[in-house]
Amino acid sequence: MEKHFKIREDLSMKYLGHTLYRIEATKDLPDHDVKKGDLGGWIEKEENLGGNAWIANEAKVYGNAEVFDNAKICDEAIVIDKAVVCGNAQVYNAAIIRENARIYGYARVFDTASVCGNANVWGNVKAYGNTWIYGNVEVFDYAVIYGDAVIHGNAKIYDDAAVHGNAKVYDNAIIKSRAKVYGDAIVYGNAIALGDILRHENDCKNITGEKYAITITPNYIKIGCEYHTKEEWWSFANREILEMFGEEGLKWWTKWKPALKIICEEGE
Repeated sequence: MEKHFKIREDLSMKYLGHTLYRIEATKDLPDHDVKKGDLGGWIEKEENLGGNAWIANEAKVYGNAEVFDNAKICDEAIVIDKAVVCGNAQVYNAAIIRENARIYGYARVFDTASVCGNANVWGNVKAYGNTWIYGNVEVFDYAVIYGDAVIHGNAKIYDDAAVHGNAKVYDNAIIKSRAKVYGDAIVYGNAIALGDILRHENDCKNITGEKYAITITPNYIKIGCEYHTKEEWWSFANREILEMFGEEGLKWWTKWKPALKIICEEGE
């Protein structure tokens, strides 16, 4: 397939130990409002750019990074290392995508947001502000991450969930179903926030070292793999607890139910 750009070797620059070259469009790219002959941003080698993707302004793509399909990198954004931006994704302003991160679908990463590690961001996600996403994080669907939020570990943010402010989400935490995590909230461990709202540092409590791992959020309690509202837990009959956890679990619940109620009331 004929390339839609050429490298202008007469327009080069040194950048952090790499030699980068401006690109020039060799055909019209209507999706990017680019005409044949227009100058674009900077790449290190042809392999950095493919498909009908475009790099504009002072944006830089180098190392073994790849931008392809119909993706667009512009302004002063940087894509480096082995990062991949593809599909119809866009990275702009001063955002940085690095290491093994992947941005695809219709995702938008902008402002000074940073996505790195093995993070995957896709769907219709918006990540902006000073947010930092790294580790093995997955952010997808219509999730929104912004402000000074930090997402790392194996966390998953999806559906219409939003994480912003100074919030931190990490470990194996899952934020989904229009849940909102903001302010100084910290969600970690095996916590699940499903339609819940967490805004304070202690809104998520993890209790370990017992028979079951317990996570308490403002409206929900997760015990082992069972996740229900607080009201549901308090109203479960013994036979329902028996079906969930067996006889030993029922004994455990009989002992722990009063203590959990006190812990929950103290957090209200």
